[in-house]
Amino acid sequence: MTRPKHTRGFHGHGGKGALTSRMLRHTRDDDDELLLRERLHEFIVARLPVIFIFVAGLVVGIALRGMVFERAGCVPEELPEAEVVEAGPDLANPVRQAPKSFKRDTTMPRSGEGDASGSITNGEFSAGRDLVYVDDERVWWESDNDGVSDDECDHSIHAAMEMPFRRLVNLVSAAGWQLRVQEAYRATGTHADRSLHKEGRALDITVDRPVGEKLTPFEKIAAYEELAKLAWQAGFDWVYYENSRGTGPHVHASVRADGPRMPVLHQKGKAK
Repeated sequence: MTRPKHTRGFHGHGGKGALTSRMLRHTRDDDDELLLRERLHEFIVARLPVIFIFVAGLVVGIALRGMVFERAGCVPEELPEAEVVEAGPDLANPVRQAPKSFKRDTTMPRSGEGDASGSITNGEFSAGRDLVYVDDERVWWESDNDGVSDDECDHSIHAAMEMPFRRLVNLVSAAGWQLRVQEAYRATGTHADRSLHKEGRALDITVDRPVGEKLTPFEKIAAYEELAKLAWQAGFDWVYYENSRGTGPHVHASVRADGPRMPVLHQKGKAK
């Protein structure tokens, strides 16, 4: 009988030592994995209070922010029907042709303000919803130079006026003048009961030299005529070169309440 050949295996040369080595290696791997899980669990448990406090603070902060904005009238009550401007508007160039002339005590268009800009909305206006705050270092604001007893804020204008106003600032600056806002939103006093100033939809404006000597009364006649033209080109719905005995010559410009709004992206900072 032929003797079977010896095969190396569990009982062969080195078989028992290799098996033991593999078992020890697997045991160490299992121990390392178990230790890693235990440390990860301890890490998470130790930081649960911090995570809970952070999440709770975030929720409370969001709730308080909403309450503050609502009290301040910054949360829209309802959005008025208005044209939505998807792309950033061109604020550097006129949107209309300049009229050939714009004499004192004349308007563009040749109609009443109510026909062009609409009447006061009687209860539909909300200062917290409809007004925006604008600022530009190139503009002189009368309310910034009044005494503390005067509570008007010439930086507050209706949202529908922001686009033509910012365009007008650029056009006036390009002409080498400084725009001066004499009057904007004023809820009480001074103006007639149905004045569009009470909704921030009207501005009283003039111009002057940004530096050096101020315009003479004679120079103002021509300068204000050009300002009236620029206001019309900037997109205001009604422009009046007013020669008032009480407040002096100035340009009155107004807009409709349902006019286009500035996109949110462009509502802050200097217009370009």
